[in-house]
Amino acid sequence: MADDLVENFQVEDDFLPDEEIEEDAILNQIGYSKKNGSENNSSKTRARKKNITEILRLKENELKKASFANKEFKSILVKYIRTNLSSVEKLDLNLTKETDSSDDAINFQLNKILIKRSSKLAKLESFWEHFNKKFNSKLKFYLNKSIEFEQKHSPFLIILCSSAIRCIEIQRELESNNNFVKSKKLTWFHAFAKHKKLNEQIDFLTSNKSKKKNIDIVYATPQRLFQLIESDCFDLEKYLNYVIIDYTHRDVKLKRFVDQNDIKNEFLNLAFKKLIRLNKNKVKFKFYLI
Repeated sequence: MADDLVENFQVEDDFLPDEEIEEDAILNQIGYSKKNGSENNSSKTRARKKNITEILRLKENELKKASFANKEFKSILVKYIRTNLSSVEKLDLNLTKETDSSDDAINFQLNKILIKRSSKLAKLESFWEHFNKKFNSKLKFYLNKSIEFEQKHSPFLIILCSSAIRCIEIQRELESNNNFVKSKKLTWFHAFAKHKKLNEQIDFLTSNKSKKKNIDIVYATPQRLFQLIESDCFDLEKYLNYVIIDYTHRDVKLKRFVDQNDIKNEFLNLAFKKLIRLNKNKVKFKFYLI
């Protein structure tokens, strides 16, 4: 882990500190060599970039703000929209208006599908505490409805994580600390690749055995969820209300969901090809960052 902490760490350009540590470069400019403790006008030294621990220390106050995660998340979505979507696609997904395709207009539309984070909840360190306070009343309302199972499973809630291990951790947290999950009133499913073959998961979800009860919660990594939706295993239009992203959790390398380029790109592919289009006529589900 010690080696991991000194590796260069890259986050969105908008949120990196502007300054870099340039001690060596400054010393070089004044003709001082650290190697031999003497002046050296000819040698060139390279400026060192801040590593992840330095960035986190410098940005500590900003990162603690409840609004930071939503602000950063929206900036990532806006960047993707600007770079990858045509004007027609933006309109089709209801991300802009015919009369206004500015970033402000996109942000306005994204605010409709992104739940605001409260300062009080953002301070909670454990996922399950945050989840219980935010979603227990919503789960109770959902369970009081008459859920009809037809041909495909339609989850009420999807929890997206960066890894299979994190999916299992959250599932176990909720199974121990959430009364609705603990009492098995809610049925859940793991949608990730580790130790689970895609064809086996497709066979299970489309089999009669799995159709005795609707799957209410899906713990998923972006790529496997995309594959299962592509394989027609889920009907997201019927009951899906919330997509929760395990956004602020840091792994052993201190990286979050969006700090890993492969995970971030897989999420953006899932978001714009399978999720956001569900809202193109009216808002059917919302994102929430924990």
